[in-house]
Amino acid sequence: KFSKAKRQRSLSGGASSALEAPGGPPSGDLSAAGDSEGGLPGWLGCLATVLEWTAGIGLMLGCAWGFAWLTNEIHESTLYFSNIKEVEREISLRTEQGLYYSYYKQLVRAPSLRQGLFELVRDNSTEHPDTINVLSRMNIYQEVLLALLYRYTWFGTYLQPIYFYIYSVLFLNGLLICGLFATSWQLTGTPLAGCLAAVMYTLNSMHTTRLSSTHALREHFSLPFLWLQLFCLSVYFSRASVRGSARERVSLLGAQICCFLFTLFWQFNQFVLLLQSLSVLTASAIGFVQFRKAFAFLLTVAGSLLLVSLLQFGNPMLLTAPALSVCLSGALSVAVSRRWLLPGFGSAGRLARLSRVACQAWVCLLAFAVCQTVLKLVIRHDADSHIYKFVMMKLGYGYDDDFDVRMYNCAGAFVWLPWSTFTDLAATYLLQPYLIVHAALFLLTLAGFLHSLLRPPDAASDADEANGVAASGDSAPDSGGKFERPSAWREALDGFARHPELAYHAVQCTVFAILGYTTLRMKYFWTPYMCVLMPLALGHRRCWDWLLLRLLGPRLRHAGFAWSQILTLALLVSSARTCYRDNQAVWQNLREFWDPDTVQLMEWISSATPPDAAFTGSMQLLAGVKCCTGRRITNHPHYEDRALREKTRQLYQIYGRKPPHEVHRILRSHGSDFIILEDSICLRPGNGCGTTELVDNLNGELTDLQARQPQAPPGLRRSSAPRFCHEIRRSHGASSEENPYARLFQLVLENRTFRVYRLL
Repeated sequence: KFSKAKRQRSLSGGASSALEAPGGPPSGDLSAAGDSEGGLPGWLGCLATVLEWTAGIGLMLGCAWGFAWLTNEIHESTLYFSNIKEVEREISLRTEQGLYYSYYKQLVRAPSLRQGLFELVRDNSTEHPDTINVLSRMNIYQEVLLALLYRYTWFGTYLQPIYFYIYSVLFLNGLLICGLFATSWQLTGTPLAGCLAAVMYTLNSMHTTRLSSTHALREHFSLPFLWLQLFCLSVYFSRASVRGSARERVSLLGAQICCFLFTLFWQFNQFVLLLQSLSVLTASAIGFVQFRKAFAFLLTVAGSLLLVSLLQFGNPMLLTAPALSVCLSGALSVAVSRRWLLPGFGSAGRLARLSRVACQAWVCLLAFAVCQTVLKLVIRHDADSHIYKFVMMKLGYGYDDDFDVRMYNCAGAFVWLPWSTFTDLAATYLLQPYLIVHAALFLLTLAGFLHSLLRPPDAASDADEANGVAASGDSAPDSGGKFERPSAWREALDGFARHPELAYHAVQCTVFAILGYTTLRMKYFWTPYMCVLMPLALGHRRCWDWLLLRLLGPRLRHAGFAWSQILTLALLVSSARTCYRDNQAVWQNLREFWDPDTVQLMEWISSATPPDAAFTGSMQLLAGVKCCTGRRITNHPHYEDRALREKTRQLYQIYGRKPPHEVHRILRSHGSDFIILEDSICLRPGNGCGTTELVDNLNGELTDLQARQPQAPPGLRRSSAPRFCHEIRRSHGASSEENPYARLFQLVLENRTFRVYRLL
């Protein structure tokens, strides 16, 4: 086959590209120079392929197991997890982690799985006294699946429930490593590049994942399927996946399964899928990704959103998601382009081409506006309004004084990416090669798009345009019948046009880079992408073949493979040694979980309060109360519901300047029996982001810090009323006739951190 292809290229005179697919025929003048030499015999070539695949898969599984084992060891050395009490293990699942784990714990302990699911569908312990459908409100199907496996497999015999839960998370993040490994391997053609991506991810784990300190977050269940989906898309978008081939069908099926699981396991899936859909639309509009493949992916995303909404009992947040409108409008614009705009694109003039691209964009925007408006009118739902307010605040369009937006902004995880992140990534030699690769891919993508728009009309290129592939610029013979060797830039463009998956990754990584730079928490989408693309600077054999050919001539035509492997292996060994040395220091610094005040609180609640008692406090603490004690709570940190946000504003008056009878009335209206006050919140010095200050501004009052400033912010008033959490402390020991606090609240537990009061 190679000899036949060489003869055809020799007859046509077309110059081959240096960026041919890894494992494909040699490129450029290298192919012509190799005509005199025979390739490997068929059986030997098959054996080499089998050995490469076996070694690559073995390395991939080894990297996945090594990352999971390493993370578990860090978790153990940090908390001494295997030797602490069960309540301490559950307390270590801070904030919303404890809330999600409580549902898994509830399903495991239920008389039957059916009974446990019924209790979740009609739950009045999470937002007491309201009854909610937890399966509809939250993404906890992973807890349902894990409880099913634990109850009906041998895991329940050998492992405690919390260990099975944590090991399952580690297993899924091993799959994440497999996704990164496989994507880098597919892009470069060498498994060493995949191994380097996995090692870089582990070496920079402080900036690539939060797994070592937080296990039960939704992202740890969903992100592995996002990176597996990106691998499937990389294979699906490549030109090797021809229409109707098994490669195309399997990669599309894998992308569909991963997209569905990613959507099912995380409440913020719609925003990631929105960015991904826009990236695919962009890559198809500029002429790299074939339109039929973009159409299939957009339908995959839309189908995943609709199916997950169905599983969540018609969750309106997904039905009104912009991602669904973008997918439907994008699919319409792609269909219109294939039917009316794309035929004759190559033979049209430059202005006509630009007009057709602009027309496709306008069709997509108009369809999106109509679709989103209709969905909003039919399904009146605004549970995610606080997220759009936060985005507008990031863009500088107000909402600085909104309570919900300030809670996000004051969390510290939603600020701009600090400069220290870049210095840390540069210290491990991840940032520098990545920037080179990303800049090169972005420039080639832009140049390929401009070339497809500005090249002279050519009717023969319409076949390529019908598939949505940027046309290559192979040299044409001159009038004398001789063929000119194309320039280096033209060769690069020709080769890049044969790899639409690289253009997609360039666009997608750019979007994730903007997201990660503007919001610190979102860097976990960008930094793993760095690990995937960075090996392209070292391990892409065809790039080195082309570079050595241009610099040193055809005599070193086989040196590209050896040079790429040597560089990749050298950096791989150096990074692995650094990773081992850094983690060895962590293992030697043995620590143990120590939070006696919280342990005392949870044990007292379990032993001294009735099983149907309801508690009010901070959202983060109440998640732990539900996890460790099973008691009813009035609010929680899953903040994606408008009614819950309004309820939280009322309950947080325990940290405001309200009189005791009004606080008592609010708590009683929400069915509270006990309140838990935290000194870390009540006594926190003012810096503009404390809970007490947020509540003061919510009530239209000046904070203590603002009251000392010469010019107060407009719209706020000074308040001389005492703060509730301060005054109730002073009422301890006073008679109920003299003190209204003592008449309405009774202190039942106090330690260095918490004070628990019973409502009288």
